[in-house]
Amino acid sequence: MNNEKTILIVEDNPTNLILFQDLLEAKGYKVRTAKTGFEAFDILEEEIPDLILMDIHLPGLDGLSIVKAIRSTPSLAHIKVVGLSALVMESDIRAAMEAGLNGYITKPVSLLSFLQEIEKYL
Repeated sequence: MNNEKTILIVEDNPTNLILFQDLLEAKGYKVRTAKTGFEAFDILEEEIPDLILMDIHLPGLDGLSIVKAIRSTPSLAHIKVVGLSALVMESDIRAAMEAGLNGYITKPVSLLSFLQEIEKYL
């Protein structure tokens, strides 16, 4: 099992959040969740996850701004961050990767490939 691995999901869509959380917990991961960037930073003050799944479009502070802040914080910069977005245009993906993402998963997700992607980053 993957009990020692913690994943922080930052997602404002409740349906997606529950889906991702259920999938990952079923695979044995410890999951923390945040609906906003501010909630994510509160969690990061308490615990450093092994992986962050970051929705790109969030209310208030968007996902790419959060990633840039994580990358500029020495104690957090090492965390792998994978973007989640319905944007599939090459330019959107390139901009997201340039912001500091380690990977990019498009929504809606394929359940099998989603789990394979997660394992790749852990």
